[in-house]
Amino acid sequence: MSKLKTIKNSRVLTIIGFSVFFLVLLSPLLMLRVEPKWDAIDYFYPAFSYLADSIREGGFPLWDPFTNSGYPYHADPQCNTLNPLAIALGLLVSSTSLGFVLFWVLNWLWGGLGMLYMARNFGASPLGALAAAITYTLSGYFIGHAQHTSYILVGAWLPWVFAFADKAVLRSNLGYALFAGVSIGLCSYGGYPGMVLFLCLALAIWLFLRHSLTIKADDPRSISQRYFWVLATLAIIGVLLILIWSPTLNAFLIEGKGYTDRVNPLDPHYANYSHPFSFTAAISLFFPYATIIGKNWMGADISMTNGYMGILAIPLAA
Repeated sequence: MSKLKTIKNSRVLTIIGFSVFFLVLLSPLLMLRVEPKWDAIDYFYPAFSYLADSIREGGFPLWDPFTNSGYPYHADPQCNTLNPLAIALGLLVSSTSLGFVLFWVLNWLWGGLGMLYMARNFGASPLGALAAAITYTLSGYFIGHAQHTSYILVGAWLPWVFAFADKAVLRSNLGYALFAGVSIGLCSYGGYPGMVLFLCLALAIWLFLRHSLTIKADDPRSISQRYFWVLATLAIIGVLLILIWSPTLNAFLIEGKGYTDRVNPLDPHYANYSHPFSFTAAISLFFPYATIIGKNWMGADISMTNGYMGILAIPLAA
């Protein structure tokens, strides 16, 4: 009994320690001494502000009359029209700038807590889980895409989705599959659509590989039984994602036509040759922050040509 209490206490201390470290690190943002950069302040903050103002005025943001001479706000998947956290902060926090920063930071923090949960499920020690959470939240992905709030949302929910889906397969438990489906559904409320779909693909590949190559000695199930649970878990996740995401996708594909060219296929030449990963940008494989401090001389865009990795990722992976 005392051993279980010690384990529980260590988990609580790890959560508290990570949360304090992370919030102190981002305290200049929370105190509004600094502000987000680039797309975060130019696009995502005004979108959040419009949502918050509409909610507090007793309305719901369906049409935005201020952007591009008017466009269907709810048809933009990157807007947080149905996001529960965004709605709550918009309603409860009178300062829209503080509300947006809280939305940004809390999602980022949620990603770290998810990595703590995932690492502990894989048998990591409290210190190992803490190292994984810090490495994840301060990785090149989060630093490079800090300006893209919709990318932060996907990163915030990714470890929860993977951890719940893995538990569903390991324990043959439909409840965890439901948790994974709801998690990825919530991720779609403001998450970048391409990244949400890529998360689904990555999860499917990872689950099949993990439960083909990693077999526990005390697992009596055959390979076909494990594959059945992988397929069942993915099916439940897929159904829940479609149900939760469908209002936004329907608005995007139908009402978004004529207001955004992102409804149409991307030109192949632009897709293949815009923002190439340059030789100078390769330094970000070892030092992600390089594309921030060396943006002018590197000629590399931090978000599009950052290697999203760091030298610490190599020994930690080993």
